[in-house]
Amino acid sequence: MRKLITVGYLLFISLLAFGQARELEETKVTPPQFNYEYEYGDNQNKSPLINFIEKNMDLPEFAYDFLKEGVVIAYFDVNADGTTSNFRIKNSVSRTCDRVVIETIKKTSGKWTPGTVNGQQVGMEQKVYVYFGIPDNKTFEEKAQEYLVSGIHKYHKAIIYDETTDDAALKKERKFNRKLRYSLLDMNAASRYQPEEVAILFWQACVYEKMGDYNKRFEKMNEMRELINPGKGIPYDVAIVDVN
Repeated sequence: MRKLITVGYLLFISLLAFGQARELEETKVTPPQFNYEYEYGDNQNKSPLINFIEKNMDLPEFAYDFLKEGVVIAYFDVNADGTTSNFRIKNSVSRTCDRVVIETIKKTSGKWTPGTVNGQQVGMEQKVYVYFGIPDNKTFEEKAQEYLVSGIHKYHKAIIYDETTDDAALKKERKFNRKLRYSLLDMNAASRYQPEEVAILFWQACVYEKMGDYNKRFEKMNEMRELINPGKGIPYDVAIVDVN
């Protein structure tokens, strides 16, 4: 009798778990939709949001002379009422580039149909990639590779110095960390052009480990894992802006 009760209890737990799984599977999520009618001259191969951003971005006069190139990654929330808020930059190119991206996204507030979960309007996170490039320059991939190779070279020079030099301990530590910082500057510059490149994240994690910054190392390793084994992720769009 005791055995039957145990089996019955386990069966009840299994059925309960199955019921919960079925309930989760039936959750219907609809992402936010940007309300924009394509206009004459719009590229209909691009999303409405990207057409809006590329047409409404107010670059400063003579932007060609001082704007940096790179990829701005901006996150923002589309609220349950269709407004936008909580703007933040993940991959910074420059203060000017970051600012014009945020200011352009703010112009979309109130122009969204909110996302829903099982028919209920809820706030959802969005992200957008904005590429700032100067025509006829090297590709972003080429620039990222140049900076990454330089950073790796400086990293190895720092390791060789640490392993072969007999300087006094304090002097050696300071010089070692300075060499690592120079290496990290190049790797961060590479990231400005290819912000979610696994190879760059890996080498940044290596430098942080040698610097003893394990929080940053953990952060970079987590980013790598998410890129290698992506989940559902956050909806995103990509805009290309020529700095002329």
